[in-house]
Amino acid sequence: MDSYEIPALVTALCMMFMVVAAKIITTMRLSSLEKQLSVLERLRQESLNRLKALENEKAIANANLYVLTNKKLVFIKRQKYLRNKIEENDKEVLARRERTEIGSTVGTAADARKVKM
Repeated sequence: MDSYEIPALVTALCMMFMVVAAKIITTMRLSSLEKQLSVLERLRQESLNRLKALENEKAIANANLYVLTNKKLVFIKRQKYLRNKIEENDKEVLARRERTEIGSTVGTAADARKVKM
């Protein structure tokens, strides 16, 4: 063999080892990055699930607020209606009292006229 073939073969062999080493290192880095990516994907999915759960809770809270607001309005209307009924009843009671008082004074006046005759 010539004097340059052995160093060339050794150099080629060293380069082949360096290529294999580079490929191993690249594969290891890719594997590490894939693991990190899978962790990040899992965290993203968990965050999305929590977000959906919170959106569902918010929708339920809004629906409950709507129901409670409607019940409050119905209660307020019912309360006004009952207050008006109480006021009407009080007015009727006062009117009856006045009529009975007027009737009793008129009745006593009529009785007094009968006695004089």
